[in-house]
Amino acid sequence: GGVPGGGGAGRRDGDVRRARDGGLRGGVPGGGGAHAAAARAQPQPRGLPREHRPGGGPAAGCAPAAGAGGRAADPIESTTEFRRHETDTGSAEVQIASLSARVTQLTEHLAINKKDYDCQRGLKIILGKRQRLLRYLKNTNLSKYRKTIAALDIKDKL
Repeated sequence: GGVPGGGGAGRRDGDVRRARDGGLRGGVPGGGGAHAAAARAQPQPRGLPREHRPGGGPAAGCAPAAGAGGRAADPIESTTEFRRHETDTGSAEVQIASLSARVTQLTEHLAINKKDYDCQRGLKIILGKRQRLLRYLKNTNLSKYRKTIAALDIKDKL
């Protein structure tokens, strides 16, 4: 038990006096409780990949990787051949090409970082979007659908 009005549960009378005198704070000699300890020294993250450390890489958890298979690493650059006009960014073919480039990046990232579950979730979301766009393109313009999947090397599962 403690002293009435003199400290937390489980402290002995001597601990309370030392806490008031500055000798023992927060149960640790020289300590000042949880807030003071956090203000004194920030623990360094251990075992995290460089891109996930504070100040150690891109802000996003899924770092962009270099493209594979001769494709451009940047999703915007990979869409130029699918554009209907100079400023086209919204047509289904351009969106599919952009998403395909991002799928390649995330797949390469996950090959290195197998336990990046946030990235896995993002990849599944992107694959779903791409599948919906492919279905739309197949239903509206079959010839463009076939050209797009041939150019991007996507299997025809629809």
